[in-house]
Amino acid sequence: MKATKFQLTSFIWRKPTSLTQPELNLLNELFQAHADLSELYTAIQVFRDLVTMGQVFKLSQWLERYATHEIKLLREFCLRMKRDEQSISNALVYPYTNAICEGNVNRIKMIKRQMYGRASFELLRIKVLYS
Repeated sequence: MKATKFQLTSFIWRKPTSLTQPELNLLNELFQAHADLSELYTAIQVFRDLVTMGQVFKLSQWLERYATHEIKLLREFCLRMKRDEQSISNALVYPYTNAICEGNVNRIKMIKRQMYGRASFELLRIKVLYS
């Protein structure tokens, strides 16, 4: 079985119980060929679990552990997350979200792109308010 980069990313992110036998076989072949991938897989699985379960106290431990890791991408990921650790922790703890606001901003930007150069501000305003 051959897989694309997107499929491999999906295999690595998903729980092992949700993978089919051919997918598991492919992952095992990759782990044997690339030792670093097995370690990366473990780190990703732990990260996924603590994010989905909202375990904030374990997130800082995870970041500390992998912030000095030999895998460059994992190390850089942790260092970037540490810069904004408080907001990430808040996102895991609190049920609040700004998704509705972001959705409206995205809708307005789409309308603006569609109307660019075609009409006046007044028509754009009407379209945003009444669509």
